[in-house]
Amino acid sequence: MGEDAGAAASRLRPPPRPAATEAQPVTRIFLDFETRSEIDIRASGHHAYAEHPSTAVLLLGYAFDADPPALWQPHLGPLPAAVREALADPAITKVAHNAAFELAILRHVLGIESALEAWRCTAVMGRLNGLPGALADLGRALGLGAGQAKLASGT
Repeated sequence: MGEDAGAAASRLRPPPRPAATEAQPVTRIFLDFETRSEIDIRASGHHAYAEHPSTAVLLLGYAFDADPPALWQPHLGPLPAAVREALADPAITKVAHNAAFELAILRHVLGIESALEAWRCTAVMGRLNGLPGALADLGRALGLGAGQAKLASGT
């Protein structure tokens, strides 16, 4: 028999992150939204996509510094406080591939503001180093294996 929704939810929820200490302050959070919308992001662009009333967050993959990745699924509960606090803290660097998309989703779908100066975009970093900007192409250029690369089914 399959597990019930409550058991699945508790298995997917990360343990609460301990408060940062002077010896080990949080310095970075890595973020990747998965979303859905009635409109096509390729046709409309990420800003119009994020502003569209049908656009919703399906999940957020995130990780603090070298911690293992965790998932937030909005239908299972609110955004973890540690993530919300990191997004508001200008001293914590936010890292995402195509960071403009994550910023647009934060602002227009979740109503969360985050200072642009605290963000780093790995697509831009790739291009600045003569590498492709598209995630799948960048992964290939860096020699990432199938378990580390962008899923072929994603856009």
